[in-house]
Amino acid sequence: MITIEDNRITQVQCPQCLRWLSLSNEYFHADKTSSSGLKIICKDCTKENLRIKTQKCSGYQTENIHCDRELPLTSEYFYYYDKKKKKLRHNCKECTSKYQAILNARKRDIKNQRKECKKSINKAQEILFPQDNIIETIKAMSIKLNECYDILKQFIS
Repeated sequence: MITIEDNRITQVQCPQCLRWLSLSNEYFHADKTSSSGLKIICKDCTKENLRIKTQKCSGYQTENIHCDRELPLTSEYFYYYDKKKKKLRHNCKECTSKYQAILNARKRDIKNQRKECKKSINKAQEILFPQDNIIETIKAMSIKLNECYDILKQFIS
């Protein structure tokens, strides 16, 4: 797996493709954690691994949406969650679309419920405070407040 000349490692065999390659940045990516400073798998094999890498769709367990398919880990099947770092989500596009449809339906339901609540409140206000009696009601309330204020004023003095 390693060729040594003059106490230096000169060639390394890639464990994946089994080719003997010169131990240099030309054939191997840098790796700060290894003693040689280079990865043990050659650049060509690393590219191939990235090309054929797959991921199982984890779906949305809370909504019982999961296809459990093994798909190529590419932007064709998975959305990005960080485009700058090119990191892909763990949910396939199909499951994400289903989840978004559920969320949108919930939002519509909530919006409709709010509209119905507003209508009910408006009807209740019309029954309790008809438009023609509002001014009289406000006047009566202000008279009562003035009376309370006068009583409090006498009590404090």
